[in-house]
Amino acid sequence: MLKLKKTESGMTLVEVVVAMAMFSVTTLSVTMALAAVVKYNARNIRRDSELTVQQTAIEQGTVAGVKAISSAYAGDTINFTSDKVNVTVDGITEYEALKTAHNSDEFNFQVKTFSSTVLGSRTVVFAEEDEFKLEVVNLSSNDYSVTLTANSGEIYEGNYDTTTAGASFICTVEGYTTTSGDVIVEKDDGTTASTAPSGFEVGYKAPTQDDGTIVVEDDYVYISITKDGDSTSSYSGNIGSYFTGTNGVCSIVIKSNGSVEVTAS
Repeated sequence: MLKLKKTESGMTLVEVVVAMAMFSVTTLSVTMALAAVVKYNARNIRRDSELTVQQTAIEQGTVAGVKAISSAYAGDTINFTSDKVNVTVDGITEYEALKTAHNSDEFNFQVKTFSSTVLGSRTVVFAEEDEFKLEVVNLSSNDYSVTLTANSGEIYEGNYDTTTAGASFICTVEGYTTTSGDVIVEKDDGTTASTAPSGFEVGYKAPTQDDGTIVVEDDYVYISITKDGDSTSSYSGNIGSYFTGTNGVCSIVIKSNGSVEVTAS
């Protein structure tokens, strides 16, 4: 009777079970690592998207995407000091970009900046002593139409030497909407709002007399402020006398109750 002789060695059941267990552990580890990488990359994408949104809001100065950190137009001061120069800039307002609703709780950063210019407005550049600035800020919840008329001199945006100047300027300043949401900023009357106040600034080029002196009479500049939907003017009058000194600033604030405050600095 012939007997078969085993010439090939095999694996026992225990060895197979151990090998399968080791393979499972290795596969699970690799899968978990890949999942972590995917999750990390997805979070980076959301973070970069959030950063882009905030940076764009700051760069464009959009009222809907930026809020004031300090009380609206409280007028902070920043001092720039070096070995050769010491410059003080008044009327500074701090701003920070609003977080998006989707990422409001996931990230703890907000892009911040500061500016002496009304959001959404071109910065007025002073090149001569006969140039002044008018800034209008709306702290009410209503939209207002602002009409400026230069009976003498010219009104311009940005830099007088590089822009078109004229005898009139019309602009609508949107209302400063209050909210009970998480993103708030304190207003002058203690209420809160979700965005920075709306407004604009323009330059005024005063006429120069024959002897080189600069004189701004009260009736040189006229302003009319009207609430949208209401034909009655909320405020109107001559404001030329508020342009004083060298490169003076006339500030007009529409209060939350609709009253108008005019000051000179």
